[in-house]
Amino acid sequence: MSNTEKILCCFTLGGQQYLSELLLDAEKSSLNLHSRHQIPYDPEPHSLYGESLDYQKISLFECVGDPPDSAGLYPDIAHTRSSFPHYAVLGQRHIAENEKAFKSISFRTDDLELVFANQGLFGSAAHAPDHQNLKAWLESCSPNANITSNNDHIPFHHAADQNFVEHDISVGFFSVAVELKATANSYKEIHYVKTTVATLRFKERKSLTEALDGIIVAQHFFTIIAGRYQGVHSLLADVENPKLSVSQNESDKMRIHWSFAPTCSTHLASNLRDIPVTPQVDSDEFYTLFRQWSERHDRWLPARLRIINWQKAGRVFDENRLVAAANAFDILPYSAYPETGDLSEETLEARRQCKALIRALRSGPEREQALNTLSFWGGKNLKLKVLSRSKIIHDSFGDYFVDLDLVLTTAINMRNYFVHGTNKFGYEHYEHLMPFLTDALEFAFIASDLIECGWNAKQWSSKYLGYSHPLAAFYRRYTSELGNFVLAKQNAQK
Repeated sequence: MSNTEKILCCFTLGGQQYLSELLLDAEKSSLNLHSRHQIPYDPEPHSLYGESLDYQKISLFECVGDPPDSAGLYPDIAHTRSSFPHYAVLGQRHIAENEKAFKSISFRTDDLELVFANQGLFGSAAHAPDHQNLKAWLESCSPNANITSNNDHIPFHHAADQNFVEHDISVGFFSVAVELKATANSYKEIHYVKTTVATLRFKERKSLTEALDGIIVAQHFFTIIAGRYQGVHSLLADVENPKLSVSQNESDKMRIHWSFAPTCSTHLASNLRDIPVTPQVDSDEFYTLFRQWSERHDRWLPARLRIINWQKAGRVFDENRLVAAANAFDILPYSAYPETGDLSEETLEARRQCKALIRALRSGPEREQALNTLSFWGGKNLKLKVLSRSKIIHDSFGDYFVDLDLVLTTAINMRNYFVHGTNKFGYEHYEHLMPFLTDALEFAFIASDLIECGWNAKQWSSKYLGYSHPLAAFYRRYTSELGNFVLAKQNAQK
């Protein structure tokens, strides 16, 4: 979600001030400087500092752009320069690019309201109190208002809990608040705008990029939980005020514009019942899962991104998505898989003899291929890695996923066909099942990850699930899709 904003301002470069126009519009953001004199230029990414006409301090980071342009004839030459800022911070003071001043950041994602939906947040009183008592109470709230009341009144209420509860999610302390804005008039209607805002308070002061790394962890988690790729917007930071002592515990509020912030998905949101877990249903399970998932995110990030980035595509499948899902298992940390044990002395000796024979061959592609194959002897190949994650699924779901291991190994065969060109399994018989095989890989990766981090998958599957969330859709469709898979397997074996 992008709110376009144009600001007239003045920026200082090389001790000189330049009249400027700052456009904040995601990837279209720009800073245009104007002058009758030459404007300094730096081809490397750099920071720029300025001030708006209403005295807002503006800090721009990682600015890049083309050299200044000139127009007109001497002596009436006009110079302009355009820069693209990756980040903008607006507030009461300037911030250095690597300054560790950020205490917390509030933000919103597309499905924050869905994941943190609170029952009973809004309502009406079916049995309203006596209108005289109600009138007296309303007048005590608004002494200067002329309030009329009768027996036909219907009180509406908003009952959000404003006692913020922070939860340690490893990258910081996470909390959620509901903000309400309401307008009312006598000729139209009562209009409420409710927004759910998340806040990540850091355990130590962070630079801007470090702080945004923490926001990305939460964004990735909500992408998995909500079932569609999440955009991040409405960033507001608490920034340390250097003029105040630490004991005063005061800070400046600063707006953050992130030009390449994750953008919202165009796909439909999930139904609340299909989401793996929500704090409304089980707060302890949700925040335990959130914390443990976040604790290992740095180590698991390369693999998780192979799954998360493809959530932008929704239900669109091709060979690249299948290969990415399979490769996600291959680049998980070694600790994600059970130990295979050391090779026996007899096997090690056989491997040494094989290597000696192959090294005696003439150098060339065949020799290198054979040596590379031997290097995997005793290691964990991709199929074994996938099946070890599949075991976590079976342990949680019981006998529901019949032949899931066979489905997953076929998916790996299809991956190998796209990567290496090997087609011993009959690709042409399974080609139409590419979405199902891709779903199987993504489900095995996501579900096993969540289960290890504390998700009660058995309890989730006991509900009447729909098709709105990728995990729920695969669960519901598995039995019918398995029939098509078995038929394809029979045709491939003929």
